[in-house]
Amino acid sequence: NAVDFFPAPPKREVPLNPTLVYAGRLVAWKGVSMLIKAVGELKKNRQNIIFEILGDGPEEAKLKESVNNLELTGNVIFRGRVSEEDVRRARSAGFNDAELVEIVAHVALNTLTNYLNEVFDTEVDFPKLDAARAA
Repeated sequence: NAVDFFPAPPKREVPLNPTLVYAGRLVAWKGVSMLIKAVGELKKNRQNIIFEILGDGPEEAKLKESVNNLELTGNVIFRGRVSEEDVRRARSAGFNDAELVEIVAHVALNTLTNYLNEVFDTEVDFPKLDAARAA
């Protein structure tokens, strides 16, 4: 007899804190101000939405003012950019430049594939692992 390991398709779990991320220079032509306004609209239905901004630039003060004016200080987080000190600390922890590039590339790849999965609602076709049982 065959065993049905998948009696029903797994249910999609909605993240408790939906998070948007922008990484890049904070310049007017990149439209970060529109993203902040969009977060304000999304917050009407998702109070716990988070928007993390990675980077810096000439528009930073203006964008922070917009966040304050739209009462989004609890939802929008300015992380700044990776500093030379951050890189130095990573190197002193034993990572060489090739490994640091690989780490950044993996983060970028995972971010991209996560977005694609969300946009196209990719079906999960493998069983959920119970970490407690696997240990």
